[in-house]
Amino acid sequence: MRQSEIEEPKYFQVYKDYVDPAVYVVIIVTGLILNGTLLLMFIRQKEIRTRPNIMIFNLAVCDILNIAANAPLHYFNKYDHASEDITSCGLQLAFRQFLRAVSALSLLALSIQRFCVTVPLLNRRVVECCGSSRLTLLYILFVWALALPVALPPSFIRDIYAYLCSSYKNPNSANLSTLCYTLFYCVVLPIFILGFNLATARRLKRSIMEIPGEVQNVELQELRKRSANVVMALALLYIISFTPFWVWNMAVYWGELERNSPLVLFTAYLTKYLLFLNACFNPIALYISSVTYRNLFRHYLCCLQQEENLEQDNGTNSSSVPGDYNEVVVRNG
Repeated sequence: MRQSEIEEPKYFQVYKDYVDPAVYVVIIVTGLILNGTLLLMFIRQKEIRTRPNIMIFNLAVCDILNIAANAPLHYFNKYDHASEDITSCGLQLAFRQFLRAVSALSLLALSIQRFCVTVPLLNRRVVECCGSSRLTLLYILFVWALALPVALPPSFIRDIYAYLCSSYKNPNSANLSTLCYTLFYCVVLPIFILGFNLATARRLKRSIMEIPGEVQNVELQELRKRSANVVMALALLYIISFTPFWVWNMAVYWGELERNSPLVLFTAYLTKYLLFLNACFNPIALYISSVTYRNLFRHYLCCLQQEENLEQDNGTNSSSVPGDYNEVVVRNG
């Protein structure tokens, strides 16, 4: 049974009219403020505008696009609604899927970049082959190019967008599409992201024991521990954000759940909130893990004077920043 044919509980209308828009506004405003501040830092603070940190910049751009465009589209236009122009609806579905894919793939590219940096020999050979600037550009192109084929099926396979955007009754293609996307976002990407991040965290923690005695100190050890923890935190936050949404879709499309039941309705809204809250996690992770970024956030958001000189972070401005481990690991190379 289609969602448009189901009568929702009357009390749920109150939730939709007041609570739901308020939650979306809070998520969108928070995400735009945090990621917008992060972009402003890159524009104004030369010391953090390094090549490896360009991937952080790219992730922030993706999060801004996702939360500024995708979240409002999710609020105003739900899946499974009748539309007079199903072609336009299909393009909208593809656009929403594209923004979602770009955000997820940015984290994968960031994980790959981090891992390569922690392997000095591999990093050196890749840089010699491609060049540092070109390599960063390739990471970004990888993200945006791979997101296109991920997003195309909803707009080019008529059986999918006709079912989602009209009264078309055959759900088989839409069910198969949901299964493929669930496997992609909840199985394939997490395996690669967790795999690269586990390897990165293991190498960073192992490097603590390999620091020469005369250089070894508590501050450097803590720096590497924080770096190892952050890479895993971002991976786990991705899983927490994306998995519930796609599990809910699988349950609805394949489990034939009663979509007008209170539990299913509230779960639908909560999983979408988690999906967009992911856009807020990257700046928060930077704030927690990096003294440099913590001072910058305080300076830009709270109009406070920076408590420490931005160049004083154990002599490594960006080494405490997720995505730039050159200074952290090169000492071992």
